[in-house]
Amino acid sequence: MSLLGAKDGSLWIGAGAAAAQLKNNELRYIPRESYGQVNSILEDQKGDIWMSLDHLDPGVGPLCRVSGTGMRCFDEADGLKCPFGEALAQDQSGSIWMGSYPEVCRWSPQHSDTYLPAGTHRGGTDVEAISIALYAGFLLVGFSKSGPHLGLEQLIDGQWQSLDMPGMKGSDRTVSALLIDKEGGLWLGRRVREYITY
Repeated sequence: MSLLGAKDGSLWIGAGAAAAQLKNNELRYIPRESYGQVNSILEDQKGDIWMSLDHLDPGVGPLCRVSGTGMRCFDEADGLKCPFGEALAQDQSGSIWMGSYPEVCRWSPQHSDTYLPAGTHRGGTDVEAISIALYAGFLLVGFSKSGPHLGLEQLIDGQWQSLDMPGMKGSDRTVSALLIDKEGGLWLGRRVREYITY
C-alpha cells in the first residue's frame, strides 16, 4: 500500500497487515499490537518514521511512530481527532498533517486542529482526503471526489479554497497523489476509470 525510501538508504514498506524495513538486504518486520492498513509513510525532520493507518482494530490510533523495535500509535486521547489515516506531510514547525475521512488533521504533542471541507461532516466515509502536500506555504489536499469544495483544494489560514489554474478548475478533479518536485513543480496523480464498449 505504501513505500518510502529513507535517508539512510533503507526502504520502508507498508501493507495491509504488516510494516517492514528493508536494509542491507535484510527485511525487518515492525511488531504491532494491532493491525491496520498502512496507507502512507513519512520520514520527519529528525529522521523518525511515521505511518498512517486505516481499517483499524478497535482502540488503535491512526498515526503511528516507529520507536525502536515497535510502534507507538496516537489517537483521540492524544489530541488527534482524525479517526483514520491517509496521506502524511510535515510542516516547518514539525507538526504532522494527516488526511482522513473527510477531514484533515494537523497534530503535534502540544497542539491539534481539524479541518473539514464545506458540505461534509465528521464521521462521514464517502469522501477521503487521500493526498496532501505542502506547497508555497500552504497545504494542498486532493479529495477522492470532485465537486463543490472537493477535488483539489488549498487550505490557507484555516480556510478552504479551490486550486484553480489556467485550463484547470480544482473542484473538477479527483486527485489521488500529489508531488512537489525539486524545481517547485506540482505533479498531480488521478484515478481514471475508462469504460470501453464493443
